[in-house]
Amino acid sequence: DFVHGELMIGKAGRTRTEIVDLYGRLRRLGTLAHDVVIAFAKKHELANRGIGWVDIHLLASAYATDSQLWTVDKALKTAAGELEILFEETK
Repeated sequence: DFVHGELMIGKAGRTRTEIVDLYGRLRRLGTLAHDVVIAFAKKHELANRGIGWVDIHLLASAYATDSQLWTVDKALKTAAGELEILFEETK
């Protein structure tokens, strides 16, 4: 839900519309309760790592559902790798 919201408020234009449409076809992970995400952030020492609150929600949801996370964001990629949930494309 957070990713969908971020995409919706992004730059307007045809590309954004296409991306939002394609995103709607992907499997969605549920959001976790605030206290669960707080505990996750503390346990994995995610403060002051250059990632935001929405990023921590993404990490927590992926981790809780044994899913992988794909990102091009360097700090988020590092955290996902440390949590062993980073999706890495094979070439």
